[in-house]
This record gives sequence, structure tokens and C-alpha cells, in this order.
Amino acid sequence: MAAILLLAHFKAHGNPSFLRTLNISCLVSRAESVLEVDEASNALLEALNPLESLQMKGSGGKTFQTILNYYGAALRKLNISNSISSTLSNEHIGELRGKCSKLQHVVIRIPKANNDIQEVNICHLLGSLPFLKQLSIEIERPTSTQMPRVLDAG
Repeated sequence: MAAILLLAHFKAHGNPSFLRTLNISCLVSRAESVLEVDEASNALLEALNPLESLQMKGSGGKTFQTILNYYGAALRKLNISNSISSTLSNEHIGELRGKCSKLQHVVIRIPKANNDIQEVNICHLLGSLPFLKQLSIEIERPTSTQMPRVLDAG
């Protein structure tokens, strides 16, 4: 979390306008809560200029909304499959499609539904992104003993 705070401080004192790609892991230690890490990563994202490529590990719901609202128009690549609370619903996918229409490469995690209709709907929503070249979807199964299957189209 110190790195996130440092980058936010750096932004406050000098705009890193050259930054277009960010890969960041926001891991939770015993002393920090998921909410604290989500707040810190959210503060960093709000402080930076629009990114073209973002890979987040350890982000939460507030950070997802910031990604949509601050970077949606600029994002070309997004990977949030390993993030905290990153299993996305139909509503999240609809928001992602509406605000991030220029996405070319997407890696996300969706919940395993009782039937395939929800999964197919999500694939249709993402498949309708006009510039999409590569899509990786991890389908999270209900039990922790089963590994998510990965669908890769592109």
C-alpha cells in the first residue's frame, strides 16, 4: 500500500503524463483491511491521467467504478480477473461495455450461473465491443475446491 500512496503523492507534486500502462498488485496484509486497500488503489487511480492499459490485482468495488468513470474512454486493455470482488455480474458487464467501448483486450471473472444463459448473455455483451480482439473469461465455480475454467476468444 505504501507504493500506491507514494504514486498518489508523486501525482500531487508532478503529473506523470507519460504513464499509459499500469500493472499493480494491491495485496492485503494483516494490518490492512480490504476496504483500506480499495480506498488506496482508488485514490491512486483518481490521481493519474487516463490509462490505455490496466492490470489490477487486489482491487475492490469502488476501484471498479473508478476504472469505469475515469478511464473508460481511454482504456484499450483491462485485466481485473485476479482482483478482490472481481467476479462481475451482468450489470457490471453492461456498465463496462457502455463506458469502455474502445477495449481491445479484456480479462475478467464472472460467476458460474445455474444455467448457461447468464454466461452467454455476458459473452454477447462483451462480444459486441466494436474493437475487441482478445477476450479471456474466467468462470468462477461455486465451490473453492474447483478451479475456474477459462474461455479465450481471440
